[in-house]
Amino acid sequence: MTQQDATIFATWFTYDANHNPLLMSVIAAQTAPNMYTGRLYLTNGPAFGSMPFDSTAVGRAPVGTATFTFSDGNNSTFAYGVNKANQSKAITRQVFRAPGTVCQ
Repeated sequence: MTQQDATIFATWFTYDANHNPLLMSVIAAQTAPNMYTGRLYLTNGPAFGSMPFDSTAVGRAPVGTATFTFSDGNNSTFAYGVNKANQSKAITRQVFRAPGTVCQ
């Protein structure tokens, strides 16, 4: 996850019910104080280093929405809806060097 001004770009690597890998991404715009929402996309295709790389096999399809609600600079709730399944997860920044992020 990365933020620039009022926009967050995030990627999410997870697995489906059959244990197949899924790569999703979202560009989330600020919709309220400490809240960002956007359309969640599923991306598929060959590995980037494939030889030869077939760019026509790369695809991206909308599959739901994602919302990030921040309680402070290091903690957020990631709420998402994918194919009629809605869930929410607490996420925490990995602080590699103190003090981390200090929100004003």
